[in-house]
Amino acid sequence: MIDVFVDNYNSFPAHKKPTAIVGCDARGFVLGPPIAMALKIKFVLLRKDQKSPGVLVEGTGYTKEYAEAHDDKMCLRLGSLTPNDRVVIIDDLLATGGTAIAGMQLVKALGATISEFAAIIALEGLDGIGKIRQADGGKYKDVPIFTVFTDAMVGNGTPGDPPIWNLKGRMVPLADAAKVQAEHKLI
Repeated sequence: MIDVFVDNYNSFPAHKKPTAIVGCDARGFVLGPPIAMALKIKFVLLRKDQKSPGVLVEGTGYTKEYAEAHDDKMCLRLGSLTPNDRVVIIDDLLATGGTAIAGMQLVKALGATISEFAAIIALEGLDGIGKIRQADGGKYKDVPIFTVFTDAMVGNGTPGDPPIWNLKGRMVPLADAAKVQAEHKLI
């Protein structure tokens, strides 16, 4: 998977090649460093509110695809990016676009250029790409977005969802899982 991203960025013209990878908390911390090492560029942590040491720049709050008690805020360390940096922001998943937008706001606040937002998978039904394009009055409408997969590529039959679902809710109790799978011919 790392090679897919590295090959992509190595194909950029010299004046557009990234100079930094910004990894989103937390799976971007797993994806970003090997990409940055292969490209011989710096890696920067985009962390949840106040979790990094040093002087931080705090972004605005954002919501995710699931409800939480309060909005998340992301932070970058002051001085981690410069106006000369061309940044790829990377995460494992693009859902509602909240983390991506928070990262883009912080990268821009530090004066750097956003070369691309990248993720392994995009959940198209949550319209994260559309939300990124509309965010902050369309400020990020031209930022390239690269995903390896979309949930549509998986298809309805692949995850094994039953074609007809008559049970209440979408969660099956652990103790009933094998029985429900057999009843719906999923095994």
